[in-house]
Amino acid sequence: MAESRNVKIGFRDWSDRATWSGEGWRDEYPVENVGIPEMARVARSTDVEEPKRITATFDQAYPSQLFAMVLPNATVTAEFRIVRRDGFLDEIDDSGWLKVYPEVYRPDQLWWEEERFWGQSYTQEEIEKAVFCRPYDTDDYRPVKEVDFWFRDPGNEDGFIDVAYLTISEAWQLSVNMTWGSHHAFESRSKVVQARGGAKSFDRLPKPRRLSAQVDYMPHEEAMGQAYEIQRQLDITDAFVLHPYPGEPYQWLRTTMIARLRQLGAIERAIHDHDSVTFEFEEVM
Repeated sequence: MAESRNVKIGFRDWSDRATWSGEGWRDEYPVENVGIPEMARVARSTDVEEPKRITATFDQAYPSQLFAMVLPNATVTAEFRIVRRDGFLDEIDDSGWLKVYPEVYRPDQLWWEEERFWGQSYTQEEIEKAVFCRPYDTDDYRPVKEVDFWFRDPGNEDGFIDVAYLTISEAWQLSVNMTWGSHHAFESRSKVVQARGGAKSFDRLPKPRRLSAQVDYMPHEEAMGQAYEIQRQLDITDAFVLHPYPGEPYQWLRTTMIARLRQLGAIERAIHDHDSVTFEFEEVM
């Protein structure tokens, strides 16, 4: 886990350069689907009896640190594992098995007899109508040519594991964090229809998350070398993982998302050799 609490952005993202492969996935839901940020289709496993693997292979080694995965039907007991290999395909490290749903509550926030107390995470009922993005941050830069993503969820009553999106990226961690007044919000897309008699019916739709962030007094070199470049290279079209609170694992499921720039904010000359930068992020759904 990163020591700094400043925002991390998965820039540069290498996911679209990967060749995806794996065994134990249905032909009609192939592993190649995990590289499409719109997540309209998934990779779906044939069963949940054994751990399932998806491998990303690159034509050369890319510096990689920040990973993320979107697993739409993972249960509260699901686990993942990430193994990195270098340019010679020698293993660099192995995360070991980790929870897809880490703790989101502290023990003093819960009654000890309630269901959430023991895992300090969401209940199965609480995750039914939401899709979360699970980050994994190695907190180092290593040239990586191949990555194995392993998944296991033997208690999944669906009988399969869905993987909607996987990312492999560098990580730009802001040297100056977002200021007070930056805010999180949901963009509600649900619809309501009211009958003549007054009764209302609802069509509940997924709601993307948004983060509006102001960063004051960023060093000029960083503002031009990173903030300017992320706007120039990604525009509002390309997706990346946004990891706003790397030092707060209790908030990861609430705040980490696959995002795009909602608009291209100004980079303002603030004081000598320092700039102010405005960011508008919106979740990809």
